[in-house]
Amino acid sequence: MYLRAIDAAVLSGDTRHASVLAEEAYRRFASHPDHATAAVIHQRAGYLRGLHTVGAGGPLMEKALELFELCPPSAEHAEALLRYARTFLLGACGRREDHRAALTRALEIAEAAGATGVIPRILARIPPRCAGSRRCPVDVRPISPRAGGRRGGPG
Repeated sequence: MYLRAIDAAVLSGDTRHASVLAEEAYRRFASHPDHATAAVIHQRAGYLRGLHTVGAGGPLMEKALELFELCPPSAEHAEALLRYARTFLLGACGRREDHRAALTRALEIAEAAGATGVIPRILARIPPRCAGSRRCPVDVRPISPRAGGRRGGPG
């Protein structure tokens, strides 16, 4: 029930309330003997800590990922890697290569788990390897609506 309440609060935009629920769940279930249960609890608490204080949730997210590695592939594991990549590796730390590696691993896990709902969101976040490079064989600049559908930016 905690997970549903946490997710509902996040979806409603009330991340402060979600954080309170996640911390309570963490106090009660972080040491749960089922690795998957403990992993999900660590993931929610870590993600929400990181939203409110940059870097604060990193250790919990990393512990969640360690716990997930002890379990069969799952949508929750893929989702945890997606959030970790976006929120901590890229958002808080700017570690682009690690971000890409985590997303690639998330995709592998999602495919192995048959988690088709997570796969498109992961694919949408994986940057082209050459983004930002002048020698990129693909034009990765955004399409500008004001340019009549042409690629925006210099080049």
